[in-house]
This record gives sequence, structure tokens and C-alpha cells, in this order.
Amino acid sequence: MAQTRKVALITGSGRNIGRAVALGTAQDGFDVVINGSSDRAACEAVAQEARTLGVAALVVMGDVGRAEDCARIVAEATAGLGPVDVLVNNAAIRPAVPFLDTTEATGAGPLRRHGGGALAGAGMPARHAGARLGPHHQLHRHERHPGL
Repeated sequence: MAQTRKVALITGSGRNIGRAVALGTAQDGFDVVINGSSDRAACEAVAQEARTLGVAALVVMGDVGRAEDCARIVAEATAGLGPVDVLVNNAAIRPAVPFLDTTEATGAGPLRRHGGGALAGAGMPARHAGARLGPHHQLHRHERHPGL
């Protein structure tokens, strides 16, 4: 069976901005891979909402701050919905302390580690699908509709 829709993998899509991006992307006609690191029930709820929009949705749990999880997430996404066409690196960790009370240990340090993992994993969907970048490595922007 040929893939008819494009597939988007949205990290950190179980709630908040990631949820809105996942549902907006589904509304635009993409099949979506919903990813989170801890709250499967929230991710399943987002996937169910996406399915009501007429697309396929798959939940793949994992921490994008860990390279081995990134590889597994992409492999499961590809096996379940086909090659990943769009990657939205939305996952983040938020310290459980008020913003003005953050320190290197509770704020910048964990964010730097986690962000680096997400960036390191950004090429994994393309490598898994055997994609090759052209000489200009162009990045194409997906236009969003108002309200997101």
C-alpha cells in the first residue's frame, strides 16, 4: 500500500504547544507521530483527537535527549506510518522551580543537555529514510494557519 499522506513527527506533543502543533498539522492533512517522554495517556488523547480529523496517528514514547531513544522513535514511526517527512523538535524540559529561582543545575544545564539531544536527533529521520541532502541543504517552511 503506497503512502498517500506526508508524515510529521512532533516531539513533546502530548500537551501545550506540541499538542497544538500536532493537531494543526493533522488538520493540514498530515499523518502524525505523537511523542512524549512520560505521559502516555496525554499523548494517546492527542492521537485520538488527530484521528477525528481524518488522519492516522501513532504514539511513540521516548526521550529525545537520548540518542538511542531518537533512533527507536524514528524506527517505530517509520514502521507504523512510513518515512518521516516533517520533524518538529518541540520537546523541552521545564524545571520545577520558579523562573527567577533557576540555577545552572535546575535550568540552563538540563536545557542545554536536552536541546543538544534533540538537535543531534534532527537528522535521524532523513538518514533512516535514506534521504540525501542537495548541495544547498535547503529547509522548506510549512506555512501555518492563523491561530497557531
